[in-house]
Amino acid sequence: MKDFSSQNILSKYYLIEELGSDESFDFFKVKDSSGNTYFLKLFIKGKYDQKLFNEIEKGMYLNTKEEVHSFFIKYITSESDTKAKSTCIIYEFAGKKTLNDILMKKLFFEERLSLTIFGKIAELVDSLHKIGLTQTNLKLDNILIDSNYNLKMSGFSSIQFIQDNNAFYNDILKLAFLLLQLLTGKCYLKKQESKIIKIIKQGKLEFFWKSIEMQNNQTFSKKLKELINKMFESDKINVNLDEIIHIENNWFNDLQVNDNDNYMKNSFKQFEEEEKNF
Repeated sequence: MKDFSSQNILSKYYLIEELGSDESFDFFKVKDSSGNTYFLKLFIKGKYDQKLFNEIEKGMYLNTKEEVHSFFIKYITSESDTKAKSTCIIYEFAGKKTLNDILMKKLFFEERLSLTIFGKIAELVDSLHKIGLTQTNLKLDNILIDSNYNLKMSGFSSIQFIQDNNAFYNDILKLAFLLLQLLTGKCYLKKQESKIIKIIKQGKLEFFWKSIEMQNNQTFSKKLKELINKMFESDKINVNLDEIIHIENNWFNDLQVNDNDNYMKNSFKQFEEEEKNF
């Protein structure tokens, strides 16, 4: 393991694994002298100072909100080194596999698993709405799977206070495309999303679904299509996220299936074992 002792703010941690980076942060799996494991983000001050501030501010704020903190990786602390112009942010280590990692290997998830995952993420987004927040970068890369196969959201810097009612509709649209991604394995670009929304607003829902099913060689249930249709038309028919979650729950009731939480966890566990045995 690499010793971070030469860097003041990292001197109490040992590097276990480098996990990558983005335009703002380097990511590490580290442990302290007691053997506790953490997820560490290292930020070098400069161009993205506002993103750093937002990351710390929202991490601290969400820790105080009982209704949402269980959905997120837990913010622990942050430390700055003014001489080195760097800051590290420490979180609980919730695993390094994301939903997108698993989806890329499985290609797509069947309806029950897709809807179970969707329901969990929709509850998270709804809980943020209830305290006046929105996740502006809702994507599968920001959703981790911890050692107990629970879903955990990361990406605090993308959480913003809701400015107007358009945020509610935009989040429902994001969830609709996220559900389509789970079902098909396809991540839709902004241009593709705009094209789909235009087709739907022209009343061509039947054409849209025929196209989706043909492209993916799949047939989706009527109730699933109805759920996604309502999400795409939520601004026109005045459907909110609570109602979407209620419709999703009724979908499972009609199928007479329950214990979806364990079903999801067992599915993730099975995927993990398949990967080990491959």
